[in-house]
Amino acid sequence: MRTWGGKRLLIGAMSALMILVAWSPAAVVADDDEAPVARVYLAAPPAPLNQTPEQAAAKSVGCVSCHSPVDAASMHASPAVVLGCVDCHGGDATAIAPTQASSDTPEYNAIRD
Repeated sequence: MRTWGGKRLLIGAMSALMILVAWSPAAVVADDDEAPVARVYLAAPPAPLNQTPEQAAAKSVGCVSCHSPVDAASMHASPAVVLGCVDCHGGDATAIAPTQASSDTPEYNAIRD
């Protein structure tokens, strides 16, 4: 029974420590360089039940112009899942990064936003 009591004490101490860390001022203060960004998010339609791989790829063209493509086109290991990026993440798949534009240029920011 002593072993169990010791485990209970350890679990209680760890729980108290996690609560203290979560409520510490450092946990709720943002970095000085961070600032909120005004965004207007639009409701996206639900992902389709069925679509061709070509239809799904068309819904990812703009996304992969900025973001690196992943191993599986839909981010799912199963080839049975045929989804484009915007099916799950929303956004505009026709928004393509300007050629040779870095992420700190006004042209890039206009497309991104």
